Amino acid sequence: MGRVFLHQHQHHGQRHRFNREVARLIDEQTRYAAELELVMQNEVVAEGKETIAKERTVAAHEIARRAAEKALTAAQATHAAREKGLGVTERLQVLKQEYLLVHEQNLTTEFERLRVATDGATADINQPD
Repeated sequence: MGRVFLHQHQHHGQRHRFNREVARLIDEQTRYAAELELVMQNEVVAEGKETIAKERTVAAHEIARRAAEKALTAAQATHAAREKGLGVTERLQVLKQEYLLVHEQNLTTEFERLRVATDGATADINQPD
């Protein structure tokens, strides 16, 4: 009887550790998106171009939204791994791989898209009427 309880308690602790790790990664991604938004807003204020500030703020919100979606996708991938019977360590590996891959792809494409969008907006503002 004591063994069954101990095993269940141990499994419960692993689940908590796994859930804490997922929450930490989601918090980290959300914090990063907020920092990115702040940096972008500060850069725009320094340039004094309100139109670009609005566009960049919208883009930063979009990045944050996509980041939250990607974090959810990563959490779902680890849930699927748990359903397949993988241990906590293996599930965390799945989560970290998914997170890093998505993070790298997302930042590369979003920064490029943002750069192109803001370069175009700057050109429009600087053109004489």
